[in-house]
Amino acid sequence: GVPTGIATAAVAEEAGIPLVSPEDVEQIEIVVDGADELDPELNLIKGGGGNLLREKILEARAKRLVIVVGEEKTVARLGTGAFPIFLEVVEFGRASVTKALEARGGSVTQRMVNAEGASVVGDEGVAPFLTDDGNPYLHVDNLVDEETDLRELDAWLHSLPGVVETGLFLGMATEAFIAKVDGTIRHDTLVKSSFGRKYDKVIMLEIDPSA
Repeated sequence: GVPTGIATAAVAEEAGIPLVSPEDVEQIEIVVDGADELDPELNLIKGGGGNLLREKILEARAKRLVIVVGEEKTVARLGTGAFPIFLEVVEFGRASVTKALEARGGSVTQRMVNAEGASVVGDEGVAPFLTDDGNPYLHVDNLVDEETDLRELDAWLHSLPGVVETGLFLGMATEAFIAKVDGTIRHDTLVKSSFGRKYDKVIMLEIDPSA
C-alpha cells in the first residue's frame, strides 16, 4: 500500500503490510478513508487528522475513493456542521492568509500541540502543530452559509498566496459506506453520467449486516 503519512506508515510497517512510495506506483486502484463531513453528493470535508495535503495527492490519483463514516458525519451541506474547513499553509504566508479569511467573514484559529504533543486548538497549545511536510494548520469557521458555492469558495481559497491545500474534497469520492444508528449500513454510489459529466446521480442502497 501507499501510506498517506508518517504515522500511518509506522503502523503499517508494524503490522507487516508491504509499503511502496507514490513514485513507484503507476495507478492507485482504490483508497479507503474516513471523512469529517459527507454531503448527499459525496463531497467531503477532510483534514481533522492533520494530513490533508498528502491524503488529497493520493486520493486524486485513485480510480475509486471509498469513504467509510458513521451516520453522525453526514450533513446536508458541508461547512455548516461541527467541523471547520481545514487549511494547510506555509508559515511565511500564514498571517496574510488569516487576514484574507477574516476579511471574508471567517473565524480563524491555528492548530497547536500541548506539552504532551497532542493536537489542540486554544490556550493549551505550547507550539504550532506542523504537518508531515512541516506546514502550519488553520481551522476556519463561518465561511459557508446556504448560498455559498463550495467550488467557488475552494477556488478562492486556492488563489490565496500561502495556501498549500484545502480540506474541501469536492467531486473526489466515488462511493461511501455509512454506518447508521439502527445497525444498518447505507452504501451510496456515484453513477457515471451519459451526458458528458463525470457523474450524474447518487444511488443509495440499504444493507442489513444481520440479514
